[in-house]
Amino acid sequence: VFGCEVFGGTVGTISLLLRKKWAFPLFVISLLGVLAQTSNIWFLTDAISAMGEPAIVKPLVAKIIGTGIDLSREISDSQGLATIEIRTILKTLVVLVLLPLVIPLAIFVVAIYLVHGAALNAIVWLLWCTCGKHVLLVYSDSLIWHDHIEENIIPHLPRSAIVLNWSEGLMRYWHLLAVMVSRYFGGSREINPVVVVFRPFRWAKKFRFWQAFKDYKHGNNQTLDSVQRDLFAYIARTEFGTAT
Repeated sequence: VFGCEVFGGTVGTISLLLRKKWAFPLFVISLLGVLAQTSNIWFLTDAISAMGEPAIVKPLVAKIIGTGIDLSREISDSQGLATIEIRTILKTLVVLVLLPLVIPLAIFVVAIYLVHGAALNAIVWLLWCTCGKHVLLVYSDSLIWHDHIEENIIPHLPRSAIVLNWSEGLMRYWHLLAVMVSRYFGGSREINPVVVVFRPFRWAKKFRFWQAFKDYKHGNNQTLDSVQRDLFAYIARTEFGTAT
């Protein structure tokens, strides 16, 4: 990494003086080396606690200098030295500079999301599954699916199934366990209608009906039949028992 950082910058500078087209790729390699070494200093070692502010300031100065060299390289494009647009390069540099900060943040957010889901699963196992409640249905009064769900799906669900109707305004009660569960496992796409089935010590399984009813609206009921068949088969394997 250190070699790429040093030799890439050195050879890139010489190439720039000689007006060679491969100067920019060498500068990019050098900057990547700076980013890799900086990430190691910030996140994988205790250099900050041992060296104090220099452990942060020096890598930042190196990044600024490296970015400045790359930008000066691209400014000379107007003289015919290269063909890559400056706007694209600026975007790339911004991504490279922010990457060491974005990746740890993304990992943290994903970890929080998974912990939240695991906690909801555990609460459902404890409060619902021990009482025989394993199924959550979320739907609404849409003309596309309301009657079909009440006539062909709800009667085949376990008697203890929890049913939420969005059209009744229940979803605004965010503090209710059923609402929190439906929001988490429903996600942000095709969230209604959806059936969530819980089994102890297993991640909740979702059956989404939005696309199935969309196809059903256009005369294709194969998707709907398939999702219903999978749902009922999964419930049958869990031996919950139904209302029929």
